[in-house]
Amino acid sequence: MNPLLQRFQRPRQLAIVLVAFAALRLVAAIFFSPRYSEFASFHYPFAALSDFGFYPFVHYWMEYPPLFPWLSVAVYKVCGVFCNVETQAHFRSYCVVLQSVVALFDAANVMLIFLIVRRTVNARSGLFACGAFVCCFALNQADAGFFDSITLFFILLCMELFLRDRRLPAGIALGLGIVTKLMPIALIPALMRFKWERGAMIRFAMGGLVPILLFWGAFFVIRADYAVMPIRANSVRQPWETVWALLEGQYLFGFLGPVPDGKAEIDIHPQVWEAINKIKDRGNGLNPAQYYRVAGRFSPDLSLYPKAKLTGIYSSFGLLVIGLVGFTWIKLRKLEQPHAFVRYCGCLICIFLLYSKGWSPQFVVLPVAILLIGFPDWRGALAAVGLLIVNYLELPVWLLEMQADSSKHQLLMAVVSVRTAILTGAAVLLFKGANDDE
Repeated sequence: MNPLLQRFQRPRQLAIVLVAFAALRLVAAIFFSPRYSEFASFHYPFAALSDFGFYPFVHYWMEYPPLFPWLSVAVYKVCGVFCNVETQAHFRSYCVVLQSVVALFDAANVMLIFLIVRRTVNARSGLFACGAFVCCFALNQADAGFFDSITLFFILLCMELFLRDRRLPAGIALGLGIVTKLMPIALIPALMRFKWERGAMIRFAMGGLVPILLFWGAFFVIRADYAVMPIRANSVRQPWETVWALLEGQYLFGFLGPVPDGKAEIDIHPQVWEAINKIKDRGNGLNPAQYYRVAGRFSPDLSLYPKAKLTGIYSSFGLLVIGLVGFTWIKLRKLEQPHAFVRYCGCLICIFLLYSKGWSPQFVVLPVAILLIGFPDWRGALAAVGLLIVNYLELPVWLLEMQADSSKHQLLMAVVSVRTAILTGAAVLLFKGANDDE
């Protein structure tokens, strides 16, 4: 087949899928208000601090790497050009713009799913995979207030560029993913194994270091104690909604904040308290948890934060996970085939999610996309549906558990157990699939 024609196989069908997806997400962004949105409840108060000259990783820290917190501030400022920052219109426009930004990344994810599956299987399977991804309304709900689709975009972009032997831009994509969330580091073992060539890997490493040094490393020069907090805070925080959380008897969601008796216990400048109180007095306000969470980010002191109890056991299991990854790395044949590379990447992401301290419902966008790419047929669709059903059940269970009703603990335990079993099975099947001859 002519290479140009091969490149644009089934463009009309893909265009229909993208248009349908864009329409669905646009309607969701404008009319759909989720019961809980991190954009509204978490990121907006921090972005509002920019009105008083306080900026992320310069004056306060976040548990996420710097890319999205600064994107949030940029959106806040742009919306402030058109709306008064103290009005409900500004708050609403901020949320809608961020939802729209995430929708753009998701549209790119649909395209990348198609491209990757077309390269590993065929165009028809690519349409099935991206069509199934579009039909998952639960993903639209999860993305309405969270930015995990941006992380997914950089993971998929890195995989697609790597398959095309574009090592330098693939490294840049991985680096941008890492400065969004740390999860993309799970890909590194697969990236080191696929079509190994020293010069290409040097280009890849250089590409990865550039965004990490620019978007994260620069803040180590400004405030090293703040820049390290995405790693430090997450290493000591309580687990949530995982097997680790159940072992510790922690049945609530993943709140990371101090629990003081009064504001005097948080040692920050009076001007900071003044700014936070002004934000609290605005129309949207701040509940007590948000109030102390914002204040706590101005100090690197974590003594007021709830800590994980089983740190020794968690660290020991970390060594076992490293050993497991090393075992899979050795047992795999050479990752010369695209389908083997893609499935091994999926296996590593599942292992990362299984070992992770926490799970939030919006994380489901990652394993669903990976399963549909690794198995663009009924197997991947069935596993994705199973995850989505469990994810849907977790939302009301999670809300019930916030009431600390011990009679409801069994519900959450069942949800966590089933999700863990699905991710474990997915990791095993993806690893076995990476070794299949196709």
